[in-house]
Parts: sequence; structure tokens; C-alpha cells
Amino acid sequence: MKEIKRLPKEFLVTVIHSIVGDPFKIWVKNQITERNTQLALKKDKLVSMDPGVAEALRATTQLTSGPGNTHNMLKESFKRKRSKVEMAAFRAA
Repeated sequence: MKEIKRLPKEFLVTVIHSIVGDPFKIWVKNQITERNTQLALKKDKLVSMDPGVAEALRATTQLTSGPGNTHNMLKESFKRKRSKVEMAAFRAA
């Protein structure tokens, strides 16, 4: 039993998914959705947005483009890599 407690959760999830298959994947997704909904309601983290934008976000499975620094893109001082064409257009403006 001590060895089982030391196994990483990722390994256990992979093994269960390979044995059970899609029903396990669906169950996990439902559990995550339910937990996130409860947390949003409990901590009053709900926002109002355009239905089209909301649907696009729901359809997206990957929201980050890097190692967790996407929030920096909302800052005015955020510096992203631009192409030479973009930099020339920026300088010309």
C-alpha cells in the first residue's frame, strides 16, 4: 500500500484511462466542470460576456500560448516578438 500512495496521480490517471477509456475521460471532464462551476458561484467569479465570445471560450481546450505567462499580454507594457514587417509598420505610424 505504501507504494501505491507514492505513485504520481498522472500515472494513475493514465492507467485508468487506458483501461476504462472514454467513459473515464468524460467522467473526469464532468467532475472538473462541476468543481469549477461551484468555485465560480462560491467565490462570485462569474462574468458577463458576449454569447459568441463565451461559446468560443467553451470550445477552446487550450487557452495559454506559453508557460503560464499569458496574463502579461493584458499589460500595456507587454513586449511580444514582432516580425520585421510589424515593427516597420509600427515605426511608420
